[in-house]
Amino acid sequence: MRIQFVFGRLGQFVVVFGFVLAIGKVHATFIGDYDLTESSRFAWILTYSATCSLLAYSFGLPEQGVVGNRWKSALAASVSSCLLFIGVQSVIAQIVFPRFFLALSVPVVFATLFTWSSLIVHFARIAADRERILLICDVFDTATVRSDVDFHTELPCVIAAVLSDTSQVTSDELMDLCEEHAISLIVLSDDARKNASVFEAVTRAHESGVRVRSLLDFYNQWLGKVPVRELPATALLFDVRELHHVGYARASRLVDLASASVGLVVLVMAIPFVLLGNTLGNRGPLFYAQDRVGRGQHSFRIVKFRSMRPGSSNGEWTQQNDSRVTTFGHILRRSHLDELPQVLNILRGDLSIVGPRPEQPQYVEHLANTIPYYNSRHLVRPGLTGWAQVNYPYGADEIDAFEKLQYEFWYLQHQSLTIDLRIIARTFRHVLGFKGQ
Repeated sequence: MRIQFVFGRLGQFVVVFGFVLAIGKVHATFIGDYDLTESSRFAWILTYSATCSLLAYSFGLPEQGVVGNRWKSALAASVSSCLLFIGVQSVIAQIVFPRFFLALSVPVVFATLFTWSSLIVHFARIAADRERILLICDVFDTATVRSDVDFHTELPCVIAAVLSDTSQVTSDELMDLCEEHAISLIVLSDDARKNASVFEAVTRAHESGVRVRSLLDFYNQWLGKVPVRELPATALLFDVRELHHVGYARASRLVDLASASVGLVVLVMAIPFVLLGNTLGNRGPLFYAQDRVGRGQHSFRIVKFRSMRPGSSNGEWTQQNDSRVTTFGHILRRSHLDELPQVLNILRGDLSIVGPRPEQPQYVEHLANTIPYYNSRHLVRPGLTGWAQVNYPYGADEIDAFEKLQYEFWYLQHQSLTIDLRIIARTFRHVLGFKGQ
């Protein structure tokens, strides 16, 4: 299924490049009278196509499921690409693309992105319907799993049937249920796995070709999280790459330093504009520092552009549409510019680019006493972004902290450079798509 998503994104670039190249070929053949493949314009067309695809990805394409959002995203990506290259031409004082090309590229790229996204969403829904799940667990777990599947899945699937009362289940009844709902996967809770009659019935279904997973495995593979309620103490006995694999730790730190060095340049360029906005709409200190808990439960001072009224951060959870946030602070938060000074924390080694979100000491103390295994998140360096941040909305209370911890456990168990790059790519989508809180 992940291959399908990768195909969708690579295919998006290929089809955009194909149609943009066609526009260039039409201009070269019938208007400009030149050989497109031998001119510098071919490289510019490749760059333009890549830019269109990256902007489309940042606006949620090709996986945008809602039709209204799909055409808005396609329109935003096509218009933004055109305006960006008009700006590039102005800066370099060179006509890269003629007006014919730019004018025609907007409707063509829009139609291409919208059509390709519609096809990908259509096939993803077909794929999801093929992964039809029989869930065998109690009523409480059923409601939770349904809610989690509806909220977000890494791999598409459908809860096609549920079996909560397993006291009288037989092999024949289970096989009939699988055939009636075209079940391709059976997911078992721990209690269901311990039930001898259920296990016998599921064994027969498995022998007929139906795949079987525990609830924990299902969450790991399909949802990208680890349900703490299913996590026995022995499940914590896994390697953490940042601690146990020297190669990964060194490579990750090099990525941190390289990224933070680039971010430092951006920070220096952004300070004059943020300073102006702060003077007009934020009234107070430019920077804000706060204690956070890092690796090994050691505290450090995190640095951000201030987005709240001076003296208003009194240890309360930050809420969506928080009244303490100033007018300019809303802009900083929506664009994530308030996070930019944290590149200084990355250079100092307090933060990594990717990792669990660093929390305030008073929150950590409270949550560690109420949520099992909470302090395990401090085995690794906290991050500017992370698996929980890109998969779950902004946390505003203890329940949200519990939900995000399940994603953080998944990251601890699967930590790798490949996963880190996926998280960074999703972060760009959130930032460029202005999905911040």
